[in-house]
Amino acid sequence: MVGEAVPAFYEAIPVVENADIIVVVGTSMVVYPAAGLVHYAKSEAPVFVIDPSRPEVKLRNVVYIDEKASVGIEILKNKLEKLK
Repeated sequence: MVGEAVPAFYEAIPVVENADIIVVVGTSMVVYPAAGLVHYAKSEAPVFVIDPSRPEVKLRNVVYIDEKASVGIEILKNKLEKLK
């Protein structure tokens, strides 16, 4: 699905390229061009997708959290704390 323009899309690309982890919350994975930003992530960077409808992401290192944002963020927080 094509959505509206993403402010600072091109400025976001190097931020994603240098990120240690990527977190996507909600419907961002089905609305382009925002959904395309994850494809700029380093191959070793885990991508956490928080969305109860589990959009398909064609990347390695994808961790799905099949919850609404309010619950999923807390689950993600707990997962990240265990990685420390």
